[in-house]
Amino acid sequence: MHGTIKTFIPEKQYGFIKGQDGKDYFFSLNAFTDKQHRSRLYDDALVEFEPAATPRGYKAIKCVLLDPAEIDTYIVPEDFQTSKSESIRGWEIIERGDWILRTDSSDSLDDAKRQLIRRAQSLNANAITELEYLRDTGYSGNYQFTIHIFLGRPVVVAKKSPRGEHRKHDLCILNQSAADMKQDYADRRNYSKDRRHLVSIFIVGSLLTFLVAMKIVANWDSSLAETLTVITIILLFVINYVSDHSSWLVKNEKRENHE
Repeated sequence: MHGTIKTFIPEKQYGFIKGQDGKDYFFSLNAFTDKQHRSRLYDDALVEFEPAATPRGYKAIKCVLLDPAEIDTYIVPEDFQTSKSESIRGWEIIERGDWILRTDSSDSLDDAKRQLIRRAQSLNANAITELEYLRDTGYSGNYQFTIHIFLGRPVVVAKKSPRGEHRKHDLCILNQSAADMKQDYADRRNYSKDRRHLVSIFIVGSLLTFLVAMKIVANWDSSLAETLTVITIILLFVINYVSDHSSWLVKNEKRENHE
């Protein structure tokens, strides 16, 4: 049976192996017949063993330390992971994002961080590295408030395990998901801009027709026509303003550009 060393206590020369059947197996150091293997044991090491039942529980005998290269299945963390460094302790980075995520909130620091995690998860990431917290100040009239900002790089982490249910190529979808999402935002933005341009052309055409008609029929005062024109220009600006809803997802940008 294959398994992973769950706990090893060198001083006591024993530990426990989590078998691929989900059970815990006690082992002693002498269960490793190869003496070189005994000096290389560590938590999460991959092993092969024969299971045995004893009056005191399950036991592993004839244990062999496996080369991680022989295992091609992975387990992923149950909870989302975050780190201020470029790595996640205890996990291997399977795919590092080529993107920097940003989120901000005037509600609370926790809300801003939750938003960042949700955005990373929408890209199929299960961790964030290079996590950084910044603060800014916003104003509303005479009211001053704090804006909580988080930056981070989305990553996918996992580690080899005979109990794993994932293959490496199935986990490497982060950057493609981000690129697809960015393109989808761009397509929707362009479609929206095209529709707004058509509406703008219709409004301008209607205004010109109306002004010419009123000049001919009612001999309108020029100041009234100017006022109507200014109002129309403002309306056109509002109609054609399209915010970039993907600004939280930026590729190949330095941190300083986000602050």
